[in-house]
Amino acid sequence: KRQVLQYTAPVMIMIYLAIRNRKMPNCTELTALFLAFAGTVLLATHGNLTELSISKITLVLGLLSAVATVFYNLLPGELMNEYGTFEIVGWAMLVSGILLLPVVRPWTIQGIIWDWQTVLCVGVVIIIGTVLSFGCYMEGVRLIGGTKASLFASIEPLTATVISILFMGGAFSWICLALWGSSEQLQSCHYRKRRHKERIFI
Repeated sequence: KRQVLQYTAPVMIMIYLAIRNRKMPNCTELTALFLAFAGTVLLATHGNLTELSISKITLVLGLLSAVATVFYNLLPGELMNEYGTFEIVGWAMLVSGILLLPVVRPWTIQGIIWDWQTVLCVGVVIIIGTVLSFGCYMEGVRLIGGTKASLFASIEPLTATVISILFMGGAFSWICLALWGSSEQLQSCHYRKRRHKERIFI
């Protein structure tokens, strides 16, 4: 649920860009954002707006994650255009990893057997699950902008939720899934139509 709350970030991004650019979002973007936000509110309240169905710490951490998502969607745009996406992502991960070493102190964790399987799994998580996935996402941010990219990225908690329901017996509101899914499809269809028109014009 914390991860789902993180994806209220598109609402924050759209509000910020609308104020900065002094331009209102189009109707499709507003509708998609409303559906995504409605799904998040339904998740947090289960339909009762006077009471949260999640803990306060979960709500706070989820919203802080959303604020962090806003920053990493908007701040590195000019740097990525000048130096390249993967170069910026690589340096950011390297510097942040070094800075976090004294805080996390991974060498103090007990009970880990560093055999070849552990090393392989860690390598897959780092290279495929972190560097490649995040680098590709940031390249999408550079190409289509933070608002659209963050909306498309909202498919992550959607798929995680479906998997948890189907394979792990998780409980969830199918209305939330319908709202998020509609938001994703609406935004995706709008983007494909616009790209088609651009190709015809060219």
